[in-house]
Amino acid sequence: MPQVPQPISDAARKAVENLLNLSAELESFEIDSEVAEAPLVVTSIGDLVSKILARVEEEHLVFPDVFALVEQAVVGLVGGHLILHGPPGTGKTRLAELLAEAFECELHTETGTPDWSTYDVVGGLRPGRDEEGAEILRPWPGHVPRAALRCAALVRAHLDGESSIQAHWLNIDELSRADVDKAIGPLYTALSASTPAQRRISLWFEDAPERSQVTLPERFRLVGTMNDVDTAFVTQLSQGLQRRFEFVFVGVPTDDQVDEEIEQVTLQAAKWYGRLYASVSEGELDAYAGEFAGQSRVEAARGVLGRLVRYLRWDPDGPRWPVGPAQLADVMRRVVVRAAADDQATDVTDALDRAVANRIAQQAIALTVDQLHLVEEYLRTTPLSRSTAALRQLREPHLTHP
Repeated sequence: MPQVPQPISDAARKAVENLLNLSAELESFEIDSEVAEAPLVVTSIGDLVSKILARVEEEHLVFPDVFALVEQAVVGLVGGHLILHGPPGTGKTRLAELLAEAFECELHTETGTPDWSTYDVVGGLRPGRDEEGAEILRPWPGHVPRAALRCAALVRAHLDGESSIQAHWLNIDELSRADVDKAIGPLYTALSASTPAQRRISLWFEDAPERSQVTLPERFRLVGTMNDVDTAFVTQLSQGLQRRFEFVFVGVPTDDQVDEEIEQVTLQAAKWYGRLYASVSEGELDAYAGEFAGQSRVEAARGVLGRLVRYLRWDPDGPRWPVGPAQLADVMRRVVVRAAADDQATDVTDALDRAVANRIAQQAIALTVDQLHLVEEYLRTTPLSRSTAALRQLREPHLTHP
C-alpha cells in the first residue's frame, strides 16, 4: 500500500487557504526563488510506477499494457505537463488522480466547456459590490493562477517540513471541448519555459504591481484528459500547444483482457454495493465481492457481457466501437443491485439486459446507421431482447413499438 500524504499543519493550511481564496489580506503574489525553482521530489521512476500499479490492482482497474502506460505517464510528468487521451470510460481521470497520489501532490479538477476563454484560465474583472453596496469590478484570477498560488504555498510548506504534500496540480477534464488555444494562449511561454522568469503569467486586471503576475512553480503540472471519440465535436489543439504536453494514449483493454476486465468490473460493482448498501466492513469487502462474482448466475451474465464486448470492440465484422470499462462498471452495478434485491433468482440475464439497454445501447447514438444495424443483428442472437429493442428504437426513432 502506498503511503498517504500526511495532513498539512494548521499554520501552513491557513496560509494555503489565504492563497487559494486570494483574500484582500494577500498583499503579493510573488514567490521566492527557492519555491519557484524547487523540482519535484522523485525517489525513482520504478517506485512511482510500483505505487500506481498497486493502486490499479487494488481498485480492480484494467488498462492495456498497464506497465508501459503508467511508466509513460510518470516519465511525462517528471518532464512536464501531461494529456491523457483515448475513448470515453477508459479510466483517464482516475489514472490522473492515481498519478498525483503517487507523486504526493494535490489534484484539483475543472471541466472544460465550449465557452471557456482567457477569463476562465487566466482571469479578469468580475462584477461585485464594495462595503457600501456600490457596484465595482473586482480582479478575479482564473484557474491556472489560483492553482499556481496554491502550489507555491504547498511547496513552501513541504520545503519547511510542514507537509508531505509536495505540490498542487490542475487537471482539466474534457480539455478539447474548450477553445484551448484561445483560452490558454497567454500561457504558451510559461508552459514550456525552463526558468522562473519565463514561467511568469501577466495578470493585467490586478491594480497592484505586486499582484500583477504569477510564477508557475517548477513543481506545478497541468494535466488534461481528452476523449478521442468526440473529436468531431471538439476544438482541436494546435501543434504549438501540443508540443507543450506529453500525450499518452489510454485505450480499452485488449481482446485477451476482456474476461479479466469483466471480472474486475464485477468485483468493483460488488464492493460498491457492499460498502454503500450491505453494510459490509472494509476488511470483508474482498470476500463479499469474490463470493458474489463467483455465483453461477453472475458468471453466466458475465459470459454474455464478455461476448458482447468482444463483438463491439474487436470483431472484424462488428462496429469496432471502443466501449470503455467505466460503461461496463455501470452495467454491472445495476446487475448487482437487482441480484441483491432477489438473491433467490437463479438467472440475472434480465438484469443484465436492462442495464445494457439503459447504459450502453443509449450511448450508441454516436454510431452510424449501418453500425447500429450490425449491433442490432448481433443482439438478436443473444438473450438481450430489451437491448435489441433499444438499438432498433435508436436506429428508427419514429417507431411506436420497436
